[in-house]
Amino acid sequence: MADTFVPLRLDQAQMTADLERLPSTAAVELGRLLRLVEQHGGIPVSRLRRCDPEGRDGTRLPNCLKVYVPEGENKWGLVAVVVAHPERPFGLRVLAYGIRHPTGTTPSVYQLAHRRLHAAGPAS
Repeated sequence: MADTFVPLRLDQAQMTADLERLPSTAAVELGRLLRLVEQHGGIPVSRLRRCDPEGRDGTRLPNCLKVYVPEGENKWGLVAVVVAHPERPFGLRVLAYGIRHPTGTTPSVYQLAHRRLHAAGPAS
C-alpha cells in the first residue's frame, strides 16, 4: 500500500538556530529527511508518531507529532504541530529539531517545542 504524505512547513531561521546546537551529523540527517519531504510534497504518515500530550518533564504538546531522525533511531527528533491546510485534511508546522533525550542541561527537542508552542499561542 502506498504511503500518504502530509505537508510540512518549517521556519528556516528556527531550523538554523536548532542546528547550531547540534553536531554536523544532525544536519546531514535532517537534510536527508527534507529531501524526502521535497520529493514527495510532504512527510510519510508512516514516519509520524504521536507526542505525549503531557510529558513527565512537564512539557505539554497536544496535537503534536514527532519524527525520529534518522528513521528508526532514537537520537534526534523533529516535533511538529497539526495545522489547517487549504488542500489537504491537515498539515504540519515544525516546532523544533533536536536531541530527543539529552543528558545534562541541554534542552530536549520536546522542551524546545513546548516553549515555542506556548509562546506562539494557538496554532493556525
